[in-house]
Amino acid sequence: MYIGHRSRIGISAILAAGVAFGLASCSSHSVQGRGWLAGYHSEPEIGSRAYRSGGGEAPLGSSHVVASWYGPGYEGRRTASGDKFDPKHFSAASKTLPLGSIVRVTNLRNGRSVEVIINDRGPLAPGRSIDLSRAAAQQIGLTKNGIGQVKLTRLSE
Repeated sequence: MYIGHRSRIGISAILAAGVAFGLASCSSHSVQGRGWLAGYHSEPEIGSRAYRSGGGEAPLGSSHVVASWYGPGYEGRRTASGDKFDPKHFSAASKTLPLGSIVRVTNLRNGRSVEVIINDRGPLAPGRSIDLSRAAAQQIGLTKNGIGQVKLTRLSE
C-alpha cells in the first residue's frame, strides 16, 4: 500500500506530538502536585524561611519586609480607620495587620526603630508590605531612599 508524502508528514507530526506529551507527563514536577510550582501563590507557614524573609507578617511576632512611606498629597485624607492622615504622626498602612495594631519598625540598614499605629490599608505598590508616615520614615532614616528592608515587630493586636 502506498502512503503519500502528505500522509507521512501527518503521521510523523502525530507521533512527535505523542512522544512529547508522553515525556511531559513523566515529569516529576507537576504544576498541581508537589513539584516546584506547588504552593507558589499560597501563604507561607509561620516559622518558614519564606515567612522570615518577608513572605508574610507574623501574628504578635516579627518579620522582615519592604517598607516605603506616604508621599506628599495624602495629608488630611481619611484613612481606613476613619482618622485624618497626618504625616507628622507615627502611623502606617498595612494590607494585613489589624487596624489599631502597634508595630515597631526597625530599619535593617541602620538599626533605628519607631513605633507606629496601623490606621490605613496599603501600600498600593507591589512588593511592599508597609507604608509609613513621613515622621515615622524620618525617624528611621527611610526618607532618602524611599524604600528599605525593615523588621516589623507586632507589639499589640
